[in-house]
This record gives sequence, C-alpha cells and structure tokens, in this order.
Amino acid sequence: MLASNTAISGYGFLFLALSSSHMLAASYLTADMTMVIYSASLFLGVDCLGAYRWLLA
Repeated sequence: MLASNTAISGYGFLFLALSSSHMLAASYLTADMTMVIYSASLFLGVDCLGAYRWLLA
C-alpha cells in the first residue's frame, strides 16, 4: 500500500501504526521494557510521522 504511492498510500501508515501499537501493548504486558522503548520510540513514532505527513500536511 505504501509502495504504490497513490492517494490511499497514507492509510498504510495508519495500519502500520496500529500494528506498532499492538507490539507496544504486547511488550508492555510481557514486561519487556527494551521492546517497549524500542516500539514506542522507533516504530510508533515513525508511523505517526508518516501518517501526519501523508494525511494531515
């Protein structure tokens, strides 16, 4: 979806952000603080930035 570079490509970032938030929740529930920091800062941050740039800006 992202690679197609069409009008709906921005919605791919929303799906990636949803996936990253699930990974964040799973990391938190298993008490893996390294993955909590990693998934929150890197994955979720990049996905939210991408969604902002494609859909809101």
